[in-house]
Amino acid sequence: GQQNGGPDKDWVNPHFTAPAPALLGFDRNINWHCHGNDVDHATACTRANVNILSLYGWEIPYNVCRNLEWQVCAAKGTLPGQGSDNIIFSFAPKDLQVDGGDFPLGGCNSYAPSGCGGADYASGDIFYLEACVLDTMCSNRDDMWALKAGDTWHCEMEYAGFKKLYQWILNKEWPD
Repeated sequence: GQQNGGPDKDWVNPHFTAPAPALLGFDRNINWHCHGNDVDHATACTRANVNILSLYGWEIPYNVCRNLEWQVCAAKGTLPGQGSDNIIFSFAPKDLQVDGGDFPLGGCNSYAPSGCGGADYASGDIFYLEACVLDTMCSNRDDMWALKAGDTWHCEMEYAGFKKLYQWILNKEWPD
């Protein structure tokens, strides 16, 4: 928005009143966790002192590279206002169902600004990506898969896993 004759970027760095752990999950579960609604979960999560990645529009557009950047910062505890490396899952990773449940992978039943098909995806697919990224770069991955919804966890960064992820991205060689 415009404020005082220039762009107002307060929405990029929200103003938390307490430490704000990172929150991952499907949009609906994030809304529930932050006691928000389907329209404005970013404001609700800021009020709840919870960090989420919520980028809409073209000024700072969303893409999966920006998502990876946000995840690494969350794992390191360096998100604005985070105060620790705590990550909360609004949906338990162990409950992900690739072929079923409310948000099957590729199901196109959540926010999809480009539509679905081909290389396009819906926001529900991103949580699968986030779980896989953390599984690759955190040595305590098994603990992540044992969590319940709402549990707090921290990633014990594993350089070898992060390097593997980095090489997959640069070489475009994906694991089987």
